[in-house]
Amino acid sequence: MSQGVSIAMDQKVGLGMEVAVHIGLQKVAIEMTGHHAATCRHGGDVVARHNRLRDIFAIFCRRAHLSVQVEVGYELARDHAYQLRTRPANILVQGWDRGKPAAFDVTVTSPLTPVSLNNASASVGAAAYAAECRKHAANDTRCQKLGWLCIPLAVETDGIWGKEAQSVFSRLASLLSISQAIPKPKMLSEIYSRLNMSLVRSVEGPSWEGKLSKGSRPADFLVPNWTLGKPAAFDLTVVSPLNSNTLIEAGTTSGSAAGKAEVRKHNANDPKCRELGWVCIPLVVESYGCWGEEAHCSFSRLAARLALQLQCSKSKATTTIYQRLNLTLVRCNARAMLSRARLLQSVDGG
Repeated sequence: MSQGVSIAMDQKVGLGMEVAVHIGLQKVAIEMTGHHAATCRHGGDVVARHNRLRDIFAIFCRRAHLSVQVEVGYELARDHAYQLRTRPANILVQGWDRGKPAAFDVTVTSPLTPVSLNNASASVGAAAYAAECRKHAANDTRCQKLGWLCIPLAVETDGIWGKEAQSVFSRLASLLSISQAIPKPKMLSEIYSRLNMSLVRSVEGPSWEGKLSKGSRPADFLVPNWTLGKPAAFDLTVVSPLNSNTLIEAGTTSGSAAGKAEVRKHNANDPKCRELGWVCIPLVVESYGCWGEEAHCSFSRLAARLALQLQCSKSKATTTIYQRLNLTLVRCNARAMLSRARLLQSVDGG
């Protein structure tokens, strides 16, 4: 059993849990309930958890063919900083109810705070209900000015969702069951499973940003649920087949420089990715446009998904991917050569 699953189970059944932090060179236990780890804003874990839940909900909305915008600011304000502080919608869905857009605001709250502890022990979901009331008090006025419906999606750290969230998920499951020809109970179960699994994983420990030293990140970009439910850590690199280490093999074997670069990336990143539960996938391209085998596999899988979404052939989607990427590569190569040519002219006095 993984450490993350063990921690989540201990928290769920109420067993004591020692959460450790590093202060200087010492490892110090800070609590036994997991409450602090699930609510502490230091290190970015709370924001990462919020964004994961937001993105999963947005994905389900898009699957139901709804028009979705993420992190919509208070557009009546001209000051951008003020918009960021006062935005009433994490997710804006057009035409949600009687033609009005719905401003969904995701929030995670703990039932173990001093303010909500007494009520939480007497009523299931009391902390989520209190969070819903706070969101309405903060956002209703702004949403009314914009003609939006304010709908908080509140969840307690142990997985209890608020009444408004439950109503939203029920309606969303109905839309998904129609668009995807899947029974509503199955769709509803999938929504809760995806959201609550993301919530459970957030108590596993510090976010990956805190585990990695600066300059050692194994992902240029991270794609959740790429294969077997695991995120894919894509690492893009451009390599030249003309350097001294690869020149001889490059003359006889196409893509040999890209293959060597894939091996280097795996050697550097595989241990970190395994620790984080990710799949390491290098996207390697030679400077003349020859891609590595793992990049070819990734593009093929991505083209299959694009073909379904855009209702076009897989070959057309594959061609589009390669054309856009290789055209960008050619332009960047030309720009690099031109910049150096200008530099040589200025040095020579021409």
